[in-house]
Amino acid sequence: MSQTKVPETSGPEVVPEELGFLDRLMGDIRKRPGFWAVILVILGALIAGALIAKKVIADSRDAALTERGQAFQAALELEDPAERVSALRDLRSMMAGTEIEARYLLALAGQAQAAAEESRDNAEKLAFYREAVQVADELKSSFPKNPLVVMPAEPKLTPGAPESPSLVEGIRTYAQDQIAWLEKHPYVIKDDPDPNL
Repeated sequence: MSQTKVPETSGPEVVPEELGFLDRLMGDIRKRPGFWAVILVILGALIAGALIAKKVIADSRDAALTERGQAFQAALELEDPAERVSALRDLRSMMAGTEIEARYLLALAGQAQAAAEESRDNAEKLAFYREAVQVADELKSSFPKNPLVVMPAEPKLTPGAPESPSLVEGIRTYAQDQIAWLEKHPYVIKDDPDPNL
């Protein structure tokens, strides 16, 4: 009788596991460390370059905003309202297209109204009030959703009370009312004071 040998098995058959992404990457880094060092240096340089560019752009933008803001503030600090209006007019091209343009237009309209109230000449009063109306209209058309245009100037404290107009609409309405009044009743100052006073 012939005996055939049966191969011995030492246990269940072991199938090699497939390596995951990180295992393969670590293996590749061990095999080619110079290549991966170069990749890390290039990535670091790209990230550093992007951060530096972002900082330079932000600094130049901040410098421009600071310059505009300082010029705007300097114009508002002038003593005479007519001088403030003139200085604000000179800033118009600098403020166009900026994030403070709406605030600038509101200030110009308000200062035109203040200059009209300070003026002692009927034609000058009318010119300043008309400018206030024109600038308020420009603000309303250019920034229709801005809070300066939409939000009431004062809160509604009593239920059923009418809502107060926005700051812009308040300036515009007041200036229009003054224009209508001054056209019918010109502002005149007498050179000689009233002796009865």
